[in-house]
Amino acid sequence: MKQLYIIYLLIITTCFLQAGDMSLDQIIAKNIEARGGEKNIEALKAVEMEGDYNAFSLTKPFKMWKQRPAHYRCEAKMLEDDVTFAFDGSRAWQIYPAYGSTDPMRIPNADSLIVARDAVFDSPVYEAQKNGYVISLEGTEDLDNGPAYHLKIMRPDSVVENWYVDAESFLEV
Repeated sequence: MKQLYIIYLLIITTCFLQAGDMSLDQIIAKNIEARGGEKNIEALKAVEMEGDYNAFSLTKPFKMWKQRPAHYRCEAKMLEDDVTFAFDGSRAWQIYPAYGSTDPMRIPNADSLIVARDAVFDSPVYEAQKNGYVISLEGTEDLDNGPAYHLKIMRPDSVVENWYVDAESFLEV
């Protein structure tokens, strides 16, 4: 048992040492490679995702669709309501029964910026300069799945986000 623990520590230490040796440019290049390379990323026109998210201390399912250049739809459960948020390329819409209607309605300007930002097809890690993102490498952190690079991303609208790239797969976590 003691030997297994020592092997585990050596593996974790090696991952952290490898993680600390990479530059931001190398991490971004590895992320692009892990996503299939630039040619395949550019060829991708639409994506569908589903999974679970945590909000209000509850885990709920969601389903999301994105299509180039900036079309977006996300269906989720918020508390007990089924909600939909969408972006048609120029305006944000929602179906949110808590606001008194089950019909689609425009999202007010301040809140629509969030949906418009979510509609951006490519990850901010991909082609950051082209899209006006500023990325800095903040170091590595030990997440539940193991070590990850901590990237601080400032969007063109000055919103700052923290993204994490797995130190082994180089995909976002």
